[in-house]
Amino acid sequence: FAVAMYPLGLFAPLWLGAGCMFAVCCLCFQYLIDPKELSCGNGKEPNEENDHDDEEIEERWEEDFLPPVIDKIVPYLIIIGGIVNTFGSRALYPLCVAPLAFNVFYKDYTVNGEPPILSLRVYQLLLVFIPFMVVPSALVAPVLYRKIGYGITCILGNIFTGVLTIVLIMITKITPQNTWTAVGFAAALHIGFPLSALSHLTTSPMLDIISPDNKKGFFQGIYATSLNLTFAVAPLCLGLLSDATSIYTALWVGAGITFSAAFINAPLLLKHEFQPSQGDSIDKRSFGQSAMMASFVG
Repeated sequence: FAVAMYPLGLFAPLWLGAGCMFAVCCLCFQYLIDPKELSCGNGKEPNEENDHDDEEIEERWEEDFLPPVIDKIVPYLIIIGGIVNTFGSRALYPLCVAPLAFNVFYKDYTVNGEPPILSLRVYQLLLVFIPFMVVPSALVAPVLYRKIGYGITCILGNIFTGVLTIVLIMITKITPQNTWTAVGFAAALHIGFPLSALSHLTTSPMLDIISPDNKKGFFQGIYATSLNLTFAVAPLCLGLLSDATSIYTALWVGAGITFSAAFINAPLLLKHEFQPSQGDSIDKRSFGQSAMMASFVG
């Protein structure tokens, strides 16, 4: 929409986006189901004889349906790993796209009075389609949870992020640059981005699984807050590092940080809660996957 509505001005797409977010918010309030209205995996259902007594139903639901208290240390480990991964992944996106791709395929040529490899419109389209690459990742993630588990999926996402960053660095180092290197850059970015997003899509479900019963909202809130703060701070830090050294130094540092996130998340492999899932249990978390996907795209 931003590209298509460019002639209408800078803020026109923002109004459209705000309207879409308001519509989604209204739909969520209208159609989302209270968890207490759902039957749980143990096959029990609330006794309807006393459904007029809200307080009694509340107490019975908490006793019968809430899972037992689990390790309280692991949620903090997941949050730390998510913060580190998010910080390092800012080197992949946006720094690999802007300024790296912008400079290599457009600015460096226009400054010298030469025709750029990528036009400004093509570059804008490159930016537009990147967030949509989270969709295939969200479709593949539940399958990976069943086959290899949450922990390995998260760590693979960390590794893929660092590897993809290095691949993009290597492509921009090719001389001389031409149309084929630009195509290779775009292809690598769009093919590898869904693999990179796996770690982001996995963190929130893992928190929901492992958090104590009375702390699920607390840990999810901490993660959401730290995630947004990292989104704001990481590009600034990497940008300052780029100014002080070079863009490539900042990108290599970002790649190294994402690899360190894999080491931080390694202990999660020992938790049986994150082992491969069986049966229909993963389908009950499908809404959590969709919500995390939407927040990541936003």
